Amino acid sequence: MRLSYTFLAACALCIAFACPTAQGPGEDTRSFYADPDRIDFGYVASGASTDPIAVELVNATTSDVEIQNILVSEGADAFSLFSQPTTLPVSLDAGEDLQISAYFAPPGSGNYLGTIEILTSDEGDSIEIELGGCSTDPDCVVEFESGDDDDAGDDDDATDDDDGADDDDVVPGDGCISVDPDPMSFGQQPQNGAAVQNLLNITNPCEGTLTISSLSLGGADAAQFSIGGFAGGEVRPGVEIPVAVQFSPVGSLGTKTAAITIESDDGDNSSLDVAVTAEVIEDCGDCLPVLEVVGATAMPNPLPGFGPPTLIHLGGLTPNSSATVTVKNAGFGTLTVSAISEGGQFVQDNPGFSYTGGTSLPFNLNSQDEAELEFTVGADGCEVVNFDGSYAFSMGVPADPTGCIGGFP
Repeated sequence: MRLSYTFLAACALCIAFACPTAQGPGEDTRSFYADPDRIDFGYVASGASTDPIAVELVNATTSDVEIQNILVSEGADAFSLFSQPTTLPVSLDAGEDLQISAYFAPPGSGNYLGTIEILTSDEGDSIEIELGGCSTDPDCVVEFESGDDDDAGDDDDATDDDDGADDDDVVPGDGCISVDPDPMSFGQQPQNGAAVQNLLNITNPCEGTLTISSLSLGGADAAQFSIGGFAGGEVRPGVEIPVAVQFSPVGSLGTKTAAITIESDDGDNSSLDVAVTAEVIEDCGDCLPVLEVVGATAMPNPLPGFGPPTLIHLGGLTPNSSATVTVKNAGFGTLTVSAISEGGQFVQDNPGFSYTGGTSLPFNLNSQDEAELEFTVGADGCEVVNFDGSYAFSMGVPADPTGCIGGFP
């Protein structure tokens, strides 16, 4: 029997020359184990991301195993959990298994190593899953520290020393807490619509270990919110812990408020309150998301017979420079972006324009949420940018969109 779990993010697109592979012995000599216990994601271009790879947590013992925490304890800048239980701790009965998954999204060029820790009530059952990936060139090879020559350690991005997470340098009880976003908003949500989810990222930017003792919800409308994915524990320097925050838009219309209280051993901020809000509005029918490019102009359709105006054009960009493009979900429901590509159905890719990153893929935009995308801009011409083949917009140096044809939502 497999425990159910909730996806914390939409599927990421594998933009890579070599597909990621899972490695590992398949079954550990211990009776509670991960299969695989090592994932080699291979080469992934900087700013891109892989598909998630699944890992089975298997309880082959004759008694229950209580999983208290699941976290990326090392390499959190490049590796992220994709699916995990919505609430922790969770009990895994004898003979049961639980599936989690993770993906690789390198923030820059380099070799990356990471670790997923599965912490249980019995330290003897706690296990680790090694992660590795590289983004230097399509022929790069991941070299793990255990079982391989430690060549990857020559790259600063492949070691833990840079973020202060090396065990020898960590000072217990000398950590501090930081959260993002603070405050958190779910925007407008239709009455009695589906529950929506955001992530509250907890980090420890200090040099010592931070211990979080509890997370709780309070406030006037706390019953409409829930939190899960992290029940507390140690947070090492530089580690990012994602906490799933869910809102259910049931009941009356209007603004809903709550607060997430995080208790820790941060000497300056031992009890941190994060305000959480949502606005319940009347049912909007299908409640479809709508992509809006902030500052862009809706133009008449340049191809008669293709329906109403659908061209969104962002013009007048500075040639031979970089540009930050803000996209927004101006509709309702969740707009999920897992892939960004260039070139459209009628316009070929313009090599003078390139998507370089910004908000990490994959990302979700709830109603009225925004994300920033970074581009390089050529000397002339235009480019068509596509989101998962469902939305598109054009951008260019000339303000007039002539020759730029957008996509059709």
